[in-house]
Amino acid sequence: MVEEIPFIKFSFLNQPIMPKKKRKQENPEVNKDLKGFNIKINEFGEITSNFEVDKLNKFLNENIEDKKLKDAEEDHKTGKKE
Repeated sequence: MVEEIPFIKFSFLNQPIMPKKKRKQENPEVNKDLKGFNIKINEFGEITSNFEVDKLNKFLNENIEDKKLKDAEEDHKTGKKE
């Protein structure tokens, strides 16, 4: 006697189709200054956020080092030209 497993469906090729795992909706750990920050891409490909762009840029300028600017300053100091 063959037992059927009730939660596994089979495709037309008789291969099992496992149910998709559901993602947990956990909020990631963020800097205290960005608490409540949410960013999404809508169906038109537009980036939407609940923070003002100026506020986000200010945070990034204060907390993140721009590698391109750092390399450009080093090249300027050493006299390198591209």
